Amino acid sequence: MKIAVLNNSGNVGKSTIAKHLLMPRLTDSIIIPIETINDSDIESPHFKGKNFKDVLVELAIHDNVVVDIGSSNIETTISEMRKLKGSHEDFDFYVVPTVPSQKQQIDTMQTIAQLLDIGIPANKIRIIFNMVDQDETVESLFPKLAAYCKELGLQTESVIYQSDLFPMLKELSIREAAEMNETIKSKLKAETDTDEKRRLASLLAASRLAVGVEDNLNSVFQKVFHE
Repeated sequence: MKIAVLNNSGNVGKSTIAKHLLMPRLTDSIIIPIETINDSDIESPHFKGKNFKDVLVELAIHDNVVVDIGSSNIETTISEMRKLKGSHEDFDFYVVPTVPSQKQQIDTMQTIAQLLDIGIPANKIRIIFNMVDQDETVESLFPKLAAYCKELGLQTESVIYQSDLFPMLKELSIREAAEMNETIKSKLKAETDTDEKRRLASLLAASRLAVGVEDNLNSVFQKVFHE
């Protein structure tokens, strides 16, 4: 699959979704960031929006690609798409993450409208409702956006719940953290140093959180691409 992840707003979790939701579930996939400043830890080519034609070359070379379009580059990228007639068809899906903040919701609706305006059909657009409290619903947190999506026939069931795990992730993937559970418990049982036991106990908490987050992301991936 060739997937673009984008939103006119920043701080909606685009890079986290690219790295932790999409990439681990696509065989031999790569992430290509389109951003002005290369400040990510992704080991792959980085491009600016004005070099979008070079991104298309990478799409042609690789089978599974996630293109993470930074909010500062989205206007230029869409402008380049317009010039390169039919280039929007090189993507199978456009994933638009959003969060409950009012500004981000408005920007999300504008992003959807832009995608439709350049000829991307609604059935290629996938909305992911991110950072949602488990006690809330999409309808309660995103009333206007949810209504807008339903009007366009876009599904509103893809929800990533808020978790303390995400700020704890550095070099580990969520899947790796989830699979460490039993190993950490064994080490914790054998350890005698108090400081090391405390560090391992913290890792165990992260691993237990990761199990639930991994289940949530598996469900979201299934809803986004198989329903």
